[in-house]
Amino acid sequence: MLFHPMKTLRLAVYLPLTTCVTSTLCPVSEAVAAPLTLQDSLVDLNEAVQLYQVGDRAQALQLLLSLSSDDNYPQSIQQEARIYIAEIMIMEENTDGARQYFEDVLRVNPNYSIDRFRHPPEVCAEFDYTNAQWRQQQSSLLTPTSKNTVWQRFVPFGIYQLQRKQQWKGILYASLQTGTAISSVVLFNYLQQNPGYNQNDVDEKARLETILTLQRASAIGFYSVWLISTIDAQRDWQLENQE
Repeated sequence: MLFHPMKTLRLAVYLPLTTCVTSTLCPVSEAVAAPLTLQDSLVDLNEAVQLYQVGDRAQALQLLLSLSSDDNYPQSIQQEARIYIAEIMIMEENTDGARQYFEDVLRVNPNYSIDRFRHPPEVCAEFDYTNAQWRQQQSSLLTPTSKNTVWQRFVPFGIYQLQRKQQWKGILYASLQTGTAISSVVLFNYLQQNPGYNQNDVDEKARLETILTLQRASAIGFYSVWLISTIDAQRDWQLENQE
């Protein structure tokens, strides 16, 4: 066998050059998957849906979970995948798990609207229920009940009603309590300035007893209106927190 130094030299140069060019053109280790197009994503979604429709829920669920967690898919595809995951869970009587996926959908898009032509009524109803509950929770987080609301319910003179824009109630309670309070105080001061009377003066006795009765009635009226306004404020506050 003959040894050819020139061929060996050409081979020694050629192999490193080939390796260098190949590694430059095909950087396998640095390859990054490009985002999928909507058309390709729909193909994958439809494949998972078809598996679900023919009864292969386990395989369908596996593909849908992959779709929902892979950021290379468009957000709309990920959202629809989450809806189908929730639908499968509802069919398997895992309502709590389904609601968690519905909430994930709403966190991504609070205005998401479920396709009522693609999903059965029970799934749409469960989504609507979760949506309502989720919105109520978000509303309570965004607009927390004022700490002052607790004691304001027990403040006299219709303060709670006036702050809640219930003008006619607030004015009514304020007017009644102001009137009865003034009447009670004025009559009480008059009785303090006229503590006694002549036992033989029957008319004076009757007049003072009448004034005393009116003073007590005014005091009772003041606290009665206060109680009514407090009960009304409590009922209004409970209804507001139930909505």
